[in-house]
Amino acid sequence: MFLKLMAMYSAAFLPVVIGLDRQAAVLNPLGSRSGVRKLLGAAWGLSFLLALPQLFLFHTVHRAGPVPFTQCVTKGSFKARWQETTYNLFTFRCLFLLPLTAMAICYSHIVLSVSSPQTRKGSHGETPIPRP
Repeated sequence: MFLKLMAMYSAAFLPVVIGLDRQAAVLNPLGSRSGVRKLLGAAWGLSFLLALPQLFLFHTVHRAGPVPFTQCVTKGSFKARWQETTYNLFTFRCLFLLPLTAMAICYSHIVLSVSSPQTRKGSHGETPIPRP
């Protein structure tokens, strides 16, 4: 379950890194791209850290029954229902809302900067040649 959640976090955080890289490329086209590796490392590190509780919450349960099976469950990991709800809400925020907000900010910043009056002139400060 740890690897499953880590894969989900990394799949959510890597598009954020792509958005940040695109923002840097559009807003500063001649700038250095040295920070991309650090952002990728941060995305993978954050994925690892946020998935870490799964190692302690899930455990296997063996059932003999008519068909024996083993299942990975969280039963008994939380002392109260509110703790499980809090953990699930935290996971939802980190897995969905945080990346969504970051990408919305990045791409809206790109759109606003590209559609600003300065960039619409096309010549970036040069005066147009008057027509007779």
